[in-house]
Amino acid sequence: LPSQKPPPADSHFCIVMEYAPGGALFRFITKKVKPLSKYQAMSEGEARYIFKQILSAVDYCHRRHIAHRDLKLANILLDDHTPPRVKVGDFGLSRSYDYEHENCYTIVGTPAYMSPEVLDPKHNPDGYDPVKADIWSAGVILYAMLRGRFPFDTHEGNLKAVLRNIQAAHQGDPRHLWGKAWGNADLSSEVKDLLDRMLDVDTDCRITIAEIMEHDWMTMELREDGVFRRAQEYAEEAQDKWNKVSDVMDQSKQQRLRKLVHEAMIDHGHPGEILEWHPPTSLRVRTCLLYTSPS
Repeated sequence: LPSQKPPPADSHFCIVMEYAPGGALFRFITKKVKPLSKYQAMSEGEARYIFKQILSAVDYCHRRHIAHRDLKLANILLDDHTPPRVKVGDFGLSRSYDYEHENCYTIVGTPAYMSPEVLDPKHNPDGYDPVKADIWSAGVILYAMLRGRFPFDTHEGNLKAVLRNIQAAHQGDPRHLWGKAWGNADLSSEVKDLLDRMLDVDTDCRITIAEIMEHDWMTMELREDGVFRRAQEYAEEAQDKWNKVSDVMDQSKQQRLRKLVHEAMIDHGHPGEILEWHPPTSLRVRTCLLYTSPS
């Protein structure tokens, strides 16, 4: 969430941040989403649309050598658009690192989302890779969006119990979740494979963000008609064009390009606005769908 310029104050330091009227993703799942069945919360298309945004934000942080270390449903905030746009917040436990795969040693996070290498420092004396730990947490989020529950029992509330439940859910196979994890949810083999690879206990085999982006499930077209299909098409087309912009530009060229991109979006029937602008190393456009309910 971007911070705004705070008003001057003599005795207090004020931080004014963007308001996320859609609330947290946890509330969105439990209060706003009508479950497909008692075994499944979101449809795969809806979950994919939101998860792509989450993954884009996490990838943006990792490319700048920042690991979040507390990714969870409560820290994924939404605006009031239909479908919602995602904001990743709460970087209080985040960690910057100087080079790729610099390990951490502090046990931080929320137990239900913490990876086994973070939960079990005794068997990981060399620390853990915070980037791989973020990928595990993102896998828990995706599972929760689809199933409406966590992949591992967390009712006991302590770290050792969560670790035991993770080990039990893999039944001696670190590469795959046991059959009970899927229950009677009508999930595709592609998303099950992706979750298996994100929730791989073996960190050396855990999937990377680049591999997730290219995974079959992530590249599937939305089967659902309507707003989510159109929103994804707008976002992907804008992102594809934006990825071609790589030259470092001075301020005047940046402002001119920004205006041209915005005008082009309108001219080609893509209603929206430029939401992210991170010159000179990363320049991105995201469209927002102006959805009008049919009368």
